[in-house]
Amino acid sequence: MIPKAMASLLFFLPLISLVELIPCVTAQSGEACLPIPDNCTAGFKCRKIVVNGMKTFACIADGCFPGDALVHLYDGGSRAMKDLKIGDKVAGGPGSGYSEIYAFGHKELDAAHKFLQVKTDESVLELTAGHFIPVQVEEKLVYKRAADLKVDDRLFTRFGVSQVTELSEVEKLGLYNPLTLSGHILVNDIVASVHSEWFLDSLFDALGVSQYLPSSYQLLLSPIRALYKLAGRELYSTGYAMLNSFVNVDEISRKFGGTIVVTMGLLGTLAVTSKLIKEM
Repeated sequence: MIPKAMASLLFFLPLISLVELIPCVTAQSGEACLPIPDNCTAGFKCRKIVVNGMKTFACIADGCFPGDALVHLYDGGSRAMKDLKIGDKVAGGPGSGYSEIYAFGHKELDAAHKFLQVKTDESVLELTAGHFIPVQVEEKLVYKRAADLKVDDRLFTRFGVSQVTELSEVEKLGLYNPLTLSGHILVNDIVASVHSEWFLDSLFDALGVSQYLPSSYQLLLSPIRALYKLAGRELYSTGYAMLNSFVNVDEISRKFGGTIVVTMGLLGTLAVTSKLIKEM
């Protein structure tokens, strides 16, 4: 759950999200970048890295899985990440059941990128450094970025709870980030959040509350999920496909999604508030 103070902070996000609209020269994957404002192309985050002992900033994929990662479907089968589509009902892990995909934060077939490889006794998962994953800490669920995982961290899996045995880096093809209604997805038998680094990370990191980022992003995306449920799977999927044929929805959502979602959330909040006032 999000603390009341953090929930209150979400009402002020429209002002913060305007930072995304500041024009700048864009940088590509792996290139040097500027952290404020972040001038990486959509789908990448300007992160501090160490090269030959020197600290610098470079564009790193903000949160995705490779194309060959496997998810479990409601019908009992499995499907590669690259073959998923809007409306697919996928496993979210123990306690989450199965949940439908309503959007993609990233969907790139031919991109080759570096991923963090996380091994447990039963499974192997590859994901980018900025993707969030739930970890069991003193019998509680705490979200960590993949980059912050350590050997012996306890992850939630299809089989229960398993410890991380090895961490390494690999290069694989594809960048995919499906968003599910539940906010979780079971990938290669390991439970992961569908959320990754986005426009609030710098603020939450500065406040020392980065573990609440996935819950906050899930809340901010609630207007989109409401639209999916209101329109229905078939109508929504058709509309999404039509829109994507004219513009790259996935790229726009990564670059300007913060501003769009916050605006929709604010309008929704004002509409509900107005209705409540009228009924008083």
